[in-house]
Amino acid sequence: MTRVLTIEHLEQRFAVPGGTLRAVDDVTLHVERGETLGLVGESGCGKSTLARTAMRLLDPKAGTIHLGDRDITRRSQRALRADRPRMQMVFQDPFGSLNPRRRIGAVLEEALAVGRVPGPERAAARDAALERVGLAPELATRLPHELSGGQRQRVGVARALATNPELLVADEPVSALDVSVQAQLVNLLGDLGRDLGLAQLFVAHDLSVVRQIADRIAVMYLGRIVESAPTTVLFDRARHPYTRALLAAVPVPDPTQRGRTRERLQGEPPSPVAPPSGCSFHPRCPRASDRCTVEQPPLWRYPDGGLTACHHPVGATADEIAAGARDDASPRAASTEAPSADVASAD
Repeated sequence: MTRVLTIEHLEQRFAVPGGTLRAVDDVTLHVERGETLGLVGESGCGKSTLARTAMRLLDPKAGTIHLGDRDITRRSQRALRADRPRMQMVFQDPFGSLNPRRRIGAVLEEALAVGRVPGPERAAARDAALERVGLAPELATRLPHELSGGQRQRVGVARALATNPELLVADEPVSALDVSVQAQLVNLLGDLGRDLGLAQLFVAHDLSVVRQIADRIAVMYLGRIVESAPTTVLFDRARHPYTRALLAAVPVPDPTQRGRTRERLQGEPPSPVAPPSGCSFHPRCPRASDRCTVEQPPLWRYPDGGLTACHHPVGATADEIAAGARDDASPRAASTEAPSADVASAD
């Protein structure tokens, strides 16, 4: 497969009162053509900052970003103009991301101009863009406030796709929508990704939403990737206690399954300005040991394709650990010592 987005050892920091906030801390990930990578975690874990840095809306403090085979890490904003059509973004607020004084048709035609669609062809291309996202061409004459939230977000998707991008970054695109509208938009993005061969980075905090669209899921905690796996593997065999706590928070429609024993989080997330030593999750982890307080765990690759940064992964056997290895995406300062075998039940 063709790798569209490659991020290696990316760091993003901000100066704040009291010190430096490490919003993204040594993150490595990639997205292939035709693949959707879901990025999940609690509010404030760095998901949106990672997405905006990957799009070069923020300049990274360290690490590299490749769009295809082009290194865009240090390219000036002027030089990036040539690359912008290849990477587009759908924002969280569908109303705030549209100019309230411009009609929908003008918004789309501006994007088509960026995509170098000739002027005489833009009206037809505009109508086709609206139809592709399930909207009537007649809506081109409307202003954003005359549309529903779901319609506005569909316009945002149509605008992003107008330049025929290779990469689509969706930053919490359904969080401001009703549940029924969320499902429609997620299905739309999934269909468009498959039909157009898009690489998608889908940022969300709701695992039940991400499950519908993502081929792989990466879990962030305090600026780091703590687990990554194919979607079915993550839901069936999550190994990191934090991931398992996120899964436990997903509402269960089956009343016979409610109240079963699950991993629970303790306390509140620590400050990213003064993160804990060792594993940043250890103050809240029910499985933490002395090793966790002093040694940052690397991402450890397992035979089923999962990667977990945990010294005591749930359900990992000695055979799995022996068959696995440290991944190249592991934090640079991490120990090479293998995790401890743990055959605890997945429940």
